[in-house]
Amino acid sequence: MAIDITATNNGKNAATFLPSFNMGDDISVKLLNQGEYEFTASNLLGYCKSLYDTSVNPLSTKSGMIAFEVPDSVASADEELVLVISAGKDALQIKVR
Repeated sequence: MAIDITATNNGKNAATFLPSFNMGDDISVKLLNQGEYEFTASNLLGYCKSLYDTSVNPLSTKSGMIAFEVPDSVASADEELVLVISAGKDALQIKVR
């Protein structure tokens, strides 16, 4: 399952969106199914639209996708899916279905 997303860096320094090696306050993502089943993102190495390890300069925006490997039963179901983007103690939840 792929989710298209646009990331904007409102900071004063360049930042890496979805670094391969998370260091605590770095941005991370997960997909929640029915509020209890948690799926981590898949790093599609070499895929040009993947946002993993994407450098975003200050006041700049990058668009791309985040991929998740989910069972067919989850991908085709009608249950709620929520994308959770976290940075340190802050988290943003976006209903994707």
